[in-house]
Amino acid sequence: MTSATKPIHEATLWGETLRFFRSPLGGGRPDFPWFAVDDLQRCLGMSREEREYFLPAMQKMNADFSNPLQTVATPDGPVVIAPHYVAQALIEAWQELGKESARAVMDYVRAGKPALDQLTGDLPAAAAFDWVMAAAMRWRELDATPTD
Repeated sequence: MTSATKPIHEATLWGETLRFFRSPLGGGRPDFPWFAVDDLQRCLGMSREEREYFLPAMQKMNADFSNPLQTVATPDGPVVIAPHYVAQALIEAWQELGKESARAVMDYVRAGKPALDQLTGDLPAAAAFDWVMAAAMRWRELDATPTD
């Protein structure tokens, strides 16, 4: 962990606060906002026991795939953050358990739109679209096959 990282946006999602952060990956490449894992789990209404189950499962996914969860230092203490696609997978897994509505992913995306706007800044519409496409391609380039 390095110096304290502040969220680029805080949203209220289903009555709870969800923090969004800049990608910790660097490299100057476009990337979607990352989210605070525990925040999203609370937004989804997960109990402490459920959160304690899901985080190690997500960390296992981190070990199996090349897309890491990261721990960042914040003014409130260490926070585990993850890339956008992990939020979609987490919400969809929660939906599979019958715990969340079909609209949940779209609600999450809407909550994160101001964070995305922070990253794209004042780009004209066409340039912002190109930036978003480059961010999406960043993740498609990675092999999603577990490593042995």
